[in-house]
Amino acid sequence: WARDGLQSEPDFVPTELKAEMITRMVEAGFTRIEATSFAHPKYLPQFADAEKVLQLIPRKAGVQYRGICTTPTAIERAIRSKGEGYGVDEIAMVISSTERHNKANVNMTHAENKAQLEQMTRSALASGHEVFGWVLTSFGCPLTGDVPVEQVLAMGQWWKDLGAKYIGFGD
Repeated sequence: WARDGLQSEPDFVPTELKAEMITRMVEAGFTRIEATSFAHPKYLPQFADAEKVLQLIPRKAGVQYRGICTTPTAIERAIRSKGEGYGVDEIAMVISSTERHNKANVNMTHAENKAQLEQMTRSALASGHEVFGWVLTSFGCPLTGDVPVEQVLAMGQWWKDLGAKYIGFGD
């Protein structure tokens, strides 16, 4: 919630308020929270404070935090913050089920994106992070329409073969 719920907000949500919202989620009993994105602030300015938010949120046994990473630099930030003692436990990465949406979303072909994600996944796993692999446009693509189930499942299998502990199929 904390990441996707804030991603499109037009006004910057103050760092302390983000930390308070996440703290309340922990207090309410949530144990897995997507806390932030390590995206470049140029593209997602709402998360320019990712590391600061992670420094302010509570660390409680049984609570896992996830951060989304779409570039090698984002992975480096996630790894560095974990090494400094305030990082996320899990890193989420995405690939669209259709070539056209993937190109529109991350400006890469499937082949280009897979090569990059393979390297990023190796780095994430080597640093002790769990990996959550998202397959976007699993239930239809806004650019191409229906997506064959076999195509979606093949992407899920690809994530599994890479070592993703969790695989999500998103719309």
